[in-house]
Amino acid sequence: MDREGAATTARRTAVGVGALLVLVGVVAGVPFALWRTVGNPWPGWERVELGDQLLLVTGLLAVVAWLVWARFAVAVIGEVRVQVRMVAADERRAPDAPVDVAVPPDSRVGVGLLAQRLVAAVLVLLPLALRASPAIADMPLRAVVGHSAFVVADAPPTSASAHLSNAHDVATGQPPPMAGAIVVEPGDTLIGLARTHLGDGARWREIFELNRDRPQPGGGHLATPGVVLAGWTLELPAGPAVGPIETDVTSPTVYAATERVTVEQGDTLWDLAHDRLERAGAAHDDSHVVVYLDDVVAANAAVAVDPDLLAVGQDLDLPSIDTPSAPSAESVPPVSDVTVVPVAPKRPTVAPVDDAVSAPSGVDVTVAQAVSGTALGGVGTTPAAPAAAATTSTDGAGTSEPTVGGVGVEQEDGSPSPIGLGEAALLSSGVLALLVARRRMRLRASLPGARVPEPAPEQIATERALRTVGPHERVLRVDVAIRAAAAGLLDTRSQIAVACVAADGTIELTLTCAATLPEPWSEQRGRWVLPGAVPIERLAEAARSVGAPCVGLVQLGVDDDARDVFVDLEALGLLGVAAEPARADAVVRAIAATLGTSVFSEVANLIGVGLDAASFLVHRSSHHVHDLDEAIDLATTLLGSTATARASTFDLRARHTSGEAWEPAIVLGASSVAQLVPSDLVRGAARRRGGLAVVLAGDVEGAPWTLRATADAWELEPIGMRITPVELSIGDLRRVDELLRTADEPLHDELSDAAIAVPDMATAHADATPSGVPHGDSDDASGVDHVGVERVDENGDGPAERGDGAASRPAKTVEGESLAKVVALSSASALADRREDASGGEPPWHVLVRLLGPVEVVDRSAEPVRFEKSKSLELVAWVALHRERPTRAGARTALWDLDVRDATFANVVSQARRAMARHVAPPDGEEWLGRTNTERLPLHPLVVTDADLVRSRLDHARRQPPPLAVETLRPAVALIRDLPFSGTGYLWPDPEGIASNLVLLATGAATELAGHYLSLGDVDGVFWATGQGLRVLPAHEELIALRMRAHACSGDLSGVRLEWECYERVLDADPWGAGEPAQKLVLLRRQLLAS
Repeated sequence: MDREGAATTARRTAVGVGALLVLVGVVAGVPFALWRTVGNPWPGWERVELGDQLLLVTGLLAVVAWLVWARFAVAVIGEVRVQVRMVAADERRAPDAPVDVAVPPDSRVGVGLLAQRLVAAVLVLLPLALRASPAIADMPLRAVVGHSAFVVADAPPTSASAHLSNAHDVATGQPPPMAGAIVVEPGDTLIGLARTHLGDGARWREIFELNRDRPQPGGGHLATPGVVLAGWTLELPAGPAVGPIETDVTSPTVYAATERVTVEQGDTLWDLAHDRLERAGAAHDDSHVVVYLDDVVAANAAVAVDPDLLAVGQDLDLPSIDTPSAPSAESVPPVSDVTVVPVAPKRPTVAPVDDAVSAPSGVDVTVAQAVSGTALGGVGTTPAAPAAAATTSTDGAGTSEPTVGGVGVEQEDGSPSPIGLGEAALLSSGVLALLVARRRMRLRASLPGARVPEPAPEQIATERALRTVGPHERVLRVDVAIRAAAAGLLDTRSQIAVACVAADGTIELTLTCAATLPEPWSEQRGRWVLPGAVPIERLAEAARSVGAPCVGLVQLGVDDDARDVFVDLEALGLLGVAAEPARADAVVRAIAATLGTSVFSEVANLIGVGLDAASFLVHRSSHHVHDLDEAIDLATTLLGSTATARASTFDLRARHTSGEAWEPAIVLGASSVAQLVPSDLVRGAARRRGGLAVVLAGDVEGAPWTLRATADAWELEPIGMRITPVELSIGDLRRVDELLRTADEPLHDELSDAAIAVPDMATAHADATPSGVPHGDSDDASGVDHVGVERVDENGDGPAERGDGAASRPAKTVEGESLAKVVALSSASALADRREDASGGEPPWHVLVRLLGPVEVVDRSAEPVRFEKSKSLELVAWVALHRERPTRAGARTALWDLDVRDATFANVVSQARRAMARHVAPPDGEEWLGRTNTERLPLHPLVVTDADLVRSRLDHARRQPPPLAVETLRPAVALIRDLPFSGTGYLWPDPEGIASNLVLLATGAATELAGHYLSLGDVDGVFWATGQGLRVLPAHEELIALRMRAHACSGDLSGVRLEWECYERVLDADPWGAGEPAQKLVLLRRQLLAS
């Protein structure tokens, strides 16, 4: 033994001797000293009556000392018994017996911890400690089952990856191959080392087997997992954890009930989910945390949980955990039949691989990591059904190149990958907000029977990429923080130039000149920081007092700390993008698209020079000119008196000066015009304090701000911030523009498509009109508008000229075309269906998937099925809506916006199948979610959706007269609870048009039922039916019209006015809406109030 080893051995011997002396002293010396000094701690009743406080206190302290000693003695006896038994068992084990490998010991507290460490130190002196028979090292492993002093009660189960990794040891008797060595630091444990270096704490057994009995510095050996000394060198096994084979059998699980936690300082939703999985003994690597995080967000939807903006003191519910342990021996194929496929380091564009189907006996099984197709902006999304799954070539010579929106783009060597649609928060949230607003306007004007045309696969992929962006609430936090900071900058010449927001909500502001901000802002390195723990409610009072000061706010990119970087273009004055022309144009194009869709820039005047016509998308105040001089002249004209204001536009907007918006003019130029910048423009932009902003795709000499591309990064000058910029290709830009424009396309009319003859409205409905409501003659149908008003002349004073003398008749009110269709459909077969049962047409069912509101699965008693995983519920909803093509690849693509392991998907499918079968027994020999040897995931015909029931009853009611139609439709309309998919964050319903079609179905059913009620004179029925429809879509024009007419039927003109005011309030609250009421409702209101 060398000198260092001898010194180490001497130190360990000294520690052991010292521990032994301490043990003997405490166990034997303490009671001896107590008996000699105190004796009997009870002083006797006489001393108590005399009030001898000294003896009483001494006796009490002696009792406490005796109790502590007894607790320590019991702990020592227990530790000696367990630790000696465990070490001695290795010596007595038969040569062919398997070795019990226990989880390292858990940490004690108090005297238990002292006893544990003292006993462990004393055992170093024993010959049997840290020794193992050479025969034992070659024995197969056997996991310890149960609990002892060396087994943590909540220890994580052996994962399937560890099972397959250890299978190598079982089959070959050899330790796994080595990948490298690490030096043990003080406090290290095998579980901690496995978690840190291998990504899975369950792989500590591999480290233990690889280093078992390997000589260590100082002469020691790793003999038990619980004794790992600082300074030892441990080899790590090679290769990543092998993905588990996807099985569909019920396996032992680790269960933890729902837990409520209170958010503390520094907590994040990710950390809470990770710690929860770790405490429960479940797998807690990143992929499992991502899946569990979805469950946490879904469970706390009612409190609007933002993973990045938690408030201290907020109560969160952590859902129950049902994590599968290692598969049973029957479910794992022989090791010889398993081929391990390495995981690709990047995100290749290939279709998801699903191997959930068990392979027949004797067939080789390939365990591979599933990967999804790369879509826009590098986000792994592939169009869901009905789009076909993407495929990739198997040619080994093929190479993958970076793409943006499926279009290859060249990158400079060493430059970072750009940020695309799926990662730019402000751009993506702006496009989505505008898209939702335009769709909402189209749906409000819809008629019964309308439906949304099926979107193209490219449009689905584009919207999916937009919806994969991070939380939009982060943009709201930036807005509130900037307003609050502006309140403190009103009396200064300073403006906000740059704002950086971190994932935890921390915001850092860079000002144009020195200024001081009040608390909770704090100055750090010349910048002002708002901690992420500060809730936005604390800033609300200051933010409410000022207007939005930064109209030209855009996201420039992401810095090296993964913070979103926003800049106010007005505060910058002139920004040059110094890079290769193609890259510079892509950055300017992204800025233009962000301005065109941002709610901040709604009032800005946008001027493009040399940019694509679609660069500003559908912005209402956008202009395109041919040269820079023309752009500056136009900007000067648009600015008007704003250009001569003494104060900055930042200050004018913050103070609500004159009630004006103080619209800026923002000029954006492509690389083709960047070299033609006059010097006076540069000087003027440097001196200007808002109003005009210029962004040019080139290196502009003398520009006050420049985003410069270097060999390995982009840098924002003059502050030296390294940024990965947002870039947008022409292909992506045009796809987004097409997506927005399709939201304005007219809806398809199912009733017209069916070529159903609509009889004359007045004749069909003359007898059904309630008393007190005038109706027209049979020859007046040509003058009927959709909501029940006659066509009027341009002045709105009377009937329009129709060439039949109608202009000379008094104005009359009749029902609208939507109601005409209802009655026409009813009258066409009224005599044939008058006696038909109103409940006919509804399909038989045992399990109902409810989509018209919060998503849930219920039985016929309306009892919900309990799903342990939110993804299982989402899977059932997806399959129920994709019966024509319910493929596994389509489900994986729709449910996850990132790569997901085969085992994760298999567990979701199995849990969905078990949960439904546990709640409602399927027919004999069948399953609610079928098992197949193909890609299909068939759903049983007795599992239907509430949309199926509404649709079937609606179709049936169209063949019935009003009284029977009411009986048929009322149960269907009663199924409407809220907006479809309310409270969920599903990525697939909106891009595929499913959500819009469900809205149309609900509003159409409510409109038709309300129309029948109105024809029967049942005003209360009208209000109930329209109220159900307005739950789904407030301000729906047909429903509002029916309510106004119902008020008029009962002679309540104040109710007509109230309905109109409510309608206007909804329109005013829409930030992207035009704010103009529908012309047909304007005319109807005027007509009803004049009658």
